[in-house]
Amino acid sequence: MRVWIFVILALVSVQVSGRTVTFNRYTVDSLVPKPHGNWAGDIDGTSPPYQLDIFATITVPAQAVWYANSNWGKSWSPRKDVWTTPRDLYNLEIAGADFDENGTVDAVSVDMASANFTVSSLGLSDNLGGGNFTTKIIGTLDGRYKQIRVRDVDADGDTDIVVTVNTPYSQADIGLYWYKNTGGMNFTEHFIGKCNPWKVDCYDGDDGDGHLEMVVSETWHGSGSTTDPCRLILYKNDGFEVFTPIVLDTYGWGGSGVSCAELNNDGKTDIICGDVEKSILYWYKNLGGNSFERDTIDVNCPAIDGIDVGDFEPDGDMDIVAAGRDYWFRWYENDGNGNFTPHTIDTQYKYFDLPYVTYLDGDTCPDIVLTEESSSGHVFAYLNPCDPSGIEETEITPTNTYLKVPSLISSESVNLEYGIEKRGDVRLEVIDITGRTVQVIENSGYKEAGAYKIDWNLIGEPNGIYFLRLEAGNHLPVVKKITVIR
Repeated sequence: MRVWIFVILALVSVQVSGRTVTFNRYTVDSLVPKPHGNWAGDIDGTSPPYQLDIFATITVPAQAVWYANSNWGKSWSPRKDVWTTPRDLYNLEIAGADFDENGTVDAVSVDMASANFTVSSLGLSDNLGGGNFTTKIIGTLDGRYKQIRVRDVDADGDTDIVVTVNTPYSQADIGLYWYKNTGGMNFTEHFIGKCNPWKVDCYDGDDGDGHLEMVVSETWHGSGSTTDPCRLILYKNDGFEVFTPIVLDTYGWGGSGVSCAELNNDGKTDIICGDVEKSILYWYKNLGGNSFERDTIDVNCPAIDGIDVGDFEPDGDMDIVAAGRDYWFRWYENDGNGNFTPHTIDTQYKYFDLPYVTYLDGDTCPDIVLTEESSSGHVFAYLNPCDPSGIEETEITPTNTYLKVPSLISSESVNLEYGIEKRGDVRLEVIDITGRTVQVIENSGYKEAGAYKIDWNLIGEPNGIYFLRLEAGNHLPVVKKITVIR
């Protein structure tokens, strides 16, 4: 009989927005040789709402693995195999999505070549049900596959794969790529641009056409030369998946993780990235027209690496979480205007790596998965329990401003009703469980007070948990959670 022993470590307690934000650390796995990537989803098909399972990658053996969430994020199954890479080199990062739309969470991960091998591989793992996987190689390139994003790049309703190919050497295939989902777990490879990208994120630009822009941070040798600066690059999508590079900033040794989110409630998607050499965390305010203005969040971020976003209170404003390989792991409280207050989560380990914001403990306050990439590393779950008042389950509804929508949706479209108390601007958006805006249903100028109805088209949106967020004038936002199961 296996006996599980778990130790809770209360790491930070901060009074914010009427409730105390507390992260409690639980060990998912330990004595793991250099774990790196992570992701979360209902991998075995049995997870209750907001109690997701975890994907992770480890070095020896070079595997993609997963863990079943067995007790509200407080205890986890032993590691289960997804894919052991062909050459047992380094499975660096992983992401999950239902690529074939059969109701199971599939995975994509990388076999990163070492200095002795020039070609690395991109592995697609088909979930046959219950977390049992079979893997095939969908890409091989002369370079090192690194970070992965799973997004619908071309607005055709299918989830595609975006991946960086980076190297400290001069190799032919470095750059940014996307793999178009053509159905049946088949993908075609497309080149976006020549660069030496480390991290990437995607967002729908100011045109709102559903065709995604890409933001990449370079590291090590810039575009391949030891003298070139490393760049933060926006790849503008013309709507036909032809991408034009726009250099937003340059760094010395390189940029850190990169993330895209609306930070100051102006309706435009901003960019977050760190300068590794200067140990600074920046955010880039979107001024419109592919123009961004840099502002500083924190000047004490040595060896900054991973970045993600989530609304941790939750109060309707996107907060930031970041980690560095020098004994620090923090979240940054957003006041709604792009001003940030740092809060320490953990300082116990040196090699904090990639934070991933998700939901693990059954409530609607976001939690965090984090890898600690030492030779005897860890996979940690940091649980953010909502207060017992249950405020996270209720609408924040000013007097006559409201949003009505079914909590469970099983059709391709639904009729929404909302009311606004006073004349003002109206924005109604759909946010996924990681806090990213995936669709803007309405973004109107001044509307008169009253009741309105609008159809929300869900075609192309995967099943899962979402939040609808209504902003009307100067009122507090109204937030409703929904579950889409079709």
